Amino acid sequence: MKNEIKKLYITDISNEGLGIARDNNFVYFVKNAVVGDLVNCIITKETKNIIYAKVVDVIEKSKYRCESICQVSNPCGGCQLLDVKYEKQLEIKKNIVINNLIKIGKIDRYSVFNIFNGIVGMDYPFFYRNKMQIPFGDRNNEVIYGFYANRTHYIIPNKNCVVGFRGYAEILNSIKEFVEMSKIPIYDENKKTGILREVLLRSSNYNDSCSREVSITLIINDKNYKENLRVYRKFVDYILERNYNGQEIKTICLNINTNDTNVILGLENCILYGDGFIEDNILDIKYKIFVNNFYQINMEMTKKLYSGIIDYAKLVDFKNVLDLYCGIGTITLQFSKFAKKVLGIEVVKESIETANINKKINNIKNVDFLCRDIEKLNIVDLNCEKENFDLICVDPPRKGLNKSVIEKIVKINPKRIIYVSCDSATLARDINFFANENYKLECFKLYDMFPHTMHIETVALLSKK
Repeated sequence: MKNEIKKLYITDISNEGLGIARDNNFVYFVKNAVVGDLVNCIITKETKNIIYAKVVDVIEKSKYRCESICQVSNPCGGCQLLDVKYEKQLEIKKNIVINNLIKIGKIDRYSVFNIFNGIVGMDYPFFYRNKMQIPFGDRNNEVIYGFYANRTHYIIPNKNCVVGFRGYAEILNSIKEFVEMSKIPIYDENKKTGILREVLLRSSNYNDSCSREVSITLIINDKNYKENLRVYRKFVDYILERNYNGQEIKTICLNINTNDTNVILGLENCILYGDGFIEDNILDIKYKIFVNNFYQINMEMTKKLYSGIIDYAKLVDFKNVLDLYCGIGTITLQFSKFAKKVLGIEVVKESIETANINKKINNIKNVDFLCRDIEKLNIVDLNCEKENFDLICVDPPRKGLNKSVIEKIVKINPKRIIYVSCDSATLARDINFFANENYKLECFKLYDMFPHTMHIETVALLSKK
């Protein structure tokens, strides 16, 4: 059956962005298909009841299909929904979250729709990523860069990604020119040789002078980088000699990663130019962002997301806030405008160091940060009886909350919980856990932080029954 051509009508879409079709008791997952398409597809893999395929040609186009503005969207696979009209993308994501709350969260359908506060999308859903991680490669003795094809380390060359921030392509082109001119060897994953692995670019919002701060980080496999600083300083000169149309190169760094690993960043950084950070502003609070810090990638939507979090918090009276998984303090410092006292907790030491810097540059006095593993935290250390946290905000990784963290939250006994989630399946699971501890989902709202992908951010407000 493999390599067989099959005509299928696409009726649904999977959580991974694959078209779903059904035929003769088999379920087909079809790559590059859109709901409503009639397609010819070639079968690539089959299991007992599930068959995987990819589109060969579209016989009848769905009314939801649009022409992709990216020439490599299909082989790249980074934007699973780029062929789908944006309004339909939002509907797909909304349905996934609602179905997860019903099936996994065990909330009845009527209640879910009754407490759904809508989905917030982008006015123009392109060129939104302020962070670009670009692997470099050597193919037939030519330096290439682009993005890995889905679930592979095969680089699909791409010189101008349609979701990357405007102007990043010119910077990358200069980097490629210098690498070729200086004959810097490209890292080979198989042979474990070479130097340049990836390039990390970050940009800020546009400032009052209509320019953006940009940081450049070369991720290198170079134990002897100190002996090669002459070459790297020439790189700095080469980059700074050029104009990037409103992009101000604020800092240039090396990140040394000599490990045989899929982890992109190493632990050691070397600042070649600037102070090692860029500065950004969200809702009138300034943030410094260093190489290894986590920072939201979509600033237009981050402002809407953080405003939504504060709006939910202000639905009830609160004095003291506990912010778990606080990172560099982006949400924590927003709470400082309205709370008497805020405590942010994060396990990553570098993030807490940056959070304290951000607290200082904003002259904020009612916020403290604590570097602790939340899963191992003893709530006695929080002095809950004295602080009396009446609002807890959590923004965990995709895996959601460990059950021990939920138990700690319940013991603290807040009146309200704001749950910020990048995975609605684990959110729904955790909401069900909280329901067993007398916390009810009051309302939720969706924010499309990652247009053209299957990812969606959810903000949920839970209250004590």
